[in-house]
Amino acid sequence: MGCQKGAAWSAQIDSEDRVLHPLRRTGERGSGQWERISWDEANDIVADAILDAIEESGPEAVIVDEGPEGGMLTIGGYLRFANTIGAVSMDGNATVNDVPAGHILTFGSMAVGSSAEDTFNSELVFVWHTNPAYTRIPVFHYLTEARYHGAEIVLIAPDFSPSAPHADYFVPVVPGGDAALGLAMCQVIAQEGLVDEEFVRTQTDLSLLVRTDTGELLRESHMKTGGRDNRFFVWDPGTSSVHLAADDRLGFDFEAPLTGCFTVELAAGEPVEVTPAYQLLVERLADFTPEAASPHCGVHPEVIRTLARKAATRRTKIWEGFDTAKHYHGDLMERAMDLLLAMTGNWGRSGRGLDTLVGWPFEGAYLIEMKDPPGSRRPTSCTVGSRASPTCSRPASTTTGSSAIPRWPSSSSCTWRRSRRRARRRSSSGGTTAATRRYSNGRTGGEPAAVPRVRRGDPGRMGPARASGP
Repeated sequence: MGCQKGAAWSAQIDSEDRVLHPLRRTGERGSGQWERISWDEANDIVADAILDAIEESGPEAVIVDEGPEGGMLTIGGYLRFANTIGAVSMDGNATVNDVPAGHILTFGSMAVGSSAEDTFNSELVFVWHTNPAYTRIPVFHYLTEARYHGAEIVLIAPDFSPSAPHADYFVPVVPGGDAALGLAMCQVIAQEGLVDEEFVRTQTDLSLLVRTDTGELLRESHMKTGGRDNRFFVWDPGTSSVHLAADDRLGFDFEAPLTGCFTVELAAGEPVEVTPAYQLLVERLADFTPEAASPHCGVHPEVIRTLARKAATRRTKIWEGFDTAKHYHGDLMERAMDLLLAMTGNWGRSGRGLDTLVGWPFEGAYLIEMKDPPGSRRPTSCTVGSRASPTCSRPASTTTGSSAIPRWPSSSSCTWRRSRRRARRRSSSGGTTAATRRYSNGRTGGEPAAVPRVRRGDPGRMGPARASGP
């Protein structure tokens, strides 16, 4: 995809601030005193520090933080390098506060919902915590096309952003008041009987029973000795007893109630009252009427009611940016959005759900580059100097046909050349011993390892020709 904002990065090529060569600090930190050094010298300094950390503490002492300047094409090399030596790689989304914690808590993943082109099938789109006219230029046309198709666009933002002229409704919200707005809409939906109860009953955990004495979900371990902690119950009105919810499928053969209060007997014979989670939710939402929420979010109560009714009766989708992740309690804003979609059944069907900007891969935008190729194996032990390191991740090679294919990009020859350079430096300075790194297969720093040639399309090759997989 082309993007005007991305094209603007070309200005950095000729920027006076662009660093073109390795620099080494010569003065006190913050003094701005630097000297230029060669790439070979810089590589030696970094490699020495990495090997020293591995020898002293193990590969986990090496941390790679990609930062915000990586990009899909440039991060692959150093993340694969981190994977090769067994270093700790940080998820770039987390380090720049781009992780929507509320969605992760709700769905177990940060990249949820449908893709941008599915917006064309929506009837109502909330543009929330994002300014897509500036930040999502390549896919913004899906919003305008959805309007031509009859959808209404609602921009929820504290400012009249460049996206506002393209919306049907502009809803100014007090910064940080989004959770109150979302919960107030949920309160209206519950109070006016607009809840998609079948969806809530079968696709959410709101039908599960909760103990009123502790606030915990009623677990199998509460009901019998040796029961599991991750198995839960619903109420079966046909038998007037609890029913163990399946852990391999959704839904039940009966209509589990969403309200009511029931008494069950625990494993020790103790009676306890339980109630569906949905009833507790409705009771909690009573504090978030539009009139109560309006002072916190800055939205008029009647506007809140109008938006809630629209969301409950239309194919609704939320376009959300990463701004919620930058807010204190942003997770609660996201969970309020998720609850709004859950109560209205706007999930898992065309034109509905979340569009959270992340579309590739699936477990954090950059984690896939750190995965081992299919079939890769790590050695169980290695020694660095005289110290054993059971977590060493030195590349292992395999032979397929007549060509050897590395399990992941090999750095053994670089290690050998680096060891030779260290030996030369120590010899020139009067040292008598060369640095030797001995691995579990017996190879030492004085014996270069074979670097197999990787054919295009081989599974060990990085790049488009290799089918990546988790």
